Amino acid sequence: MAVYIHEATPMDVDPFIDFVRDSMMRTYVDPERDIGPAYFDPQYFNNESRRAGSERQVTPSDINRAWIARDDGGVLVGVLAAEDQKDHVEIIKLHVARDRQRQGIGRLLMNEAFTWWGNNRRYGLEVIHFNPAIDFYRRLGFAIDQSVPPIRYDHYPQEDWPIGHHPEFWAYRMWREPGIPA
Repeated sequence: MAVYIHEATPMDVDPFIDFVRDSMMRTYVDPERDIGPAYFDPQYFNNESRRAGSERQVTPSDINRAWIARDDGGVLVGVLAAEDQKDHVEIIKLHVARDRQRQGIGRLLMNEAFTWWGNNRRYGLEVIHFNPAIDFYRRLGFAIDQSVPPIRYDHYPQEDWPIGHHPEFWAYRMWREPGIPA
């Protein structure tokens, strides 16, 4: 089945938010390890400030770009949001439907960012420590930053964690240095 990528528009905000919410719930809720659903509680995404943040990420501007991947039936199968932070491009969100992973959709979306900002830029992202996408990012030329400790997610105010969270919830900082071909 073919995949088509288009730059996101304000009309994509609701499908984008729904897709990211569903993807995060599937990826990060791990009852066996007592991780989630606190941060990924669906109500978390209903907060007005979080919605405004997603709207900002999806609406093209001088610094923000987002892309949507749909199959030839029009089904949303992937999203990417990135932000130019002057010294690097931050990949804010990259989600691919679980049943469509390992089919090149994530690479197609990342290539949109690499094409938009160029290969001579530094790219950064955070990835949760148990996310299998770590290997995907490595194949794209990203490496875990060994100079900084993993980012722990226990510093947010308790009200942001209505159900609680597991102390093992942390992320790696990864970088892709300039000049790596797409």
